[in-house]
Amino acid sequence: MKVFLASSRESIATMRKVALWVEKAGHTPIEWDSPEAFIAGEYTFARIIEVSRNVDAAIFVFGKDDKTWYRTSVIHQPRDNVLVEYGLFAGAIGPDRVLICQHSQIKIPTDLEGILNVNISEGTDHDAFARVSNWLNFIAAKKERHIHSTYSDDFVEIVADNRHVLDPEYRKNKYNAEKVDILGMALSSALSELSSDNEDELLNRVLFNNAQVRLMFLSPRCQYINQRAIEDGDSVSDLKNMLKTSVINSVEIFKRFSTLYTQQKELGKIKPAAVGFLEIRITDFCPHFTMYRVDDILLWGIYSAATRGDHSAVLRVKKSHDALFRQLMNHFEKLWLVGRIDRHTDDSFIVKCHSRLPPVLNKQLVAQILENDFEKVEKVLSE
Repeated sequence: MKVFLASSRESIATMRKVALWVEKAGHTPIEWDSPEAFIAGEYTFARIIEVSRNVDAAIFVFGKDDKTWYRTSVIHQPRDNVLVEYGLFAGAIGPDRVLICQHSQIKIPTDLEGILNVNISEGTDHDAFARVSNWLNFIAAKKERHIHSTYSDDFVEIVADNRHVLDPEYRKNKYNAEKVDILGMALSSALSELSSDNEDELLNRVLFNNAQVRLMFLSPRCQYINQRAIEDGDSVSDLKNMLKTSVINSVEIFKRFSTLYTQQKELGKIKPAAVGFLEIRITDFCPHFTMYRVDDILLWGIYSAATRGDHSAVLRVKKSHDALFRQLMNHFEKLWLVGRIDRHTDDSFIVKCHSRLPPVLNKQLVAQILENDFEKVEKVLSE
């Protein structure tokens, strides 16, 4: 069997060890940095998709690659691109043919709890080799390689090499959608667009067409900002100011939405059954991806340490390709629910409105975030 192996650069020595186990078990390892896997100049994601169609199994090493903050503690977690690649292979060849080899001291997403994994911490080599060999023999005994029932050439499609040049039609799709979920570092474009839309197109869809809209970006006070500023080559103060601008734009959206709601209610046009949902939240946790979900299509891109998020490639996955779509949406849902460190979820919203609740602004949270800049909010609300 051909067995693909992947890891971060920091965990490559561990991957080499696991590759030797694969050879000893009588199979052919294809390591991610081998010429067979990647050729210089090829686009990484496109090649990953192609490789996933031509191997029988895959092993991913989840090492202690990155430090991040979880609640009040610093923890280790695997590199984000390794997590993404795991999802790609699980969707392509089936989760039973994809194995995680992980260090016991790392934190992995709760969505992957109970998934096939082997502990490869120090002192576990003998047992780990036996478990990997048994798994490989089990896979080899299967007569046919599993192919995802809806897997096709457009399982994951690269729709832009740079998010800045993303075709405007993808941005416009949200104005015809029933469900819109957007996650990003600051959501500068989306929030600015909504706060200055004189037609109130999306807000009207929430009020009269049951549209459900959730927007989430980083809190200007979260600890992850320090790490992201270093990776992007920005100053911490510049990044915080950008996020504060997003908070102010959210207040402007509230003002616009509140005015629209009041006007339409006075005209007797607000029908609770037709009112959807709009909420803007902040999170204290590393987002890992940009996500732009419109109904059954999800556009996403990775925040890497080497590239700014708004200069990264954008990929598209459809809901019909259930494994990856579900994994990405579960990631969004988890961040949406955990919200802020040591805070109740309800403390995470800046603006919210639903069928039986008119637009509400969390002025206490906004005041805490903006501190000396809160007078800008007062000015917006008084205009």
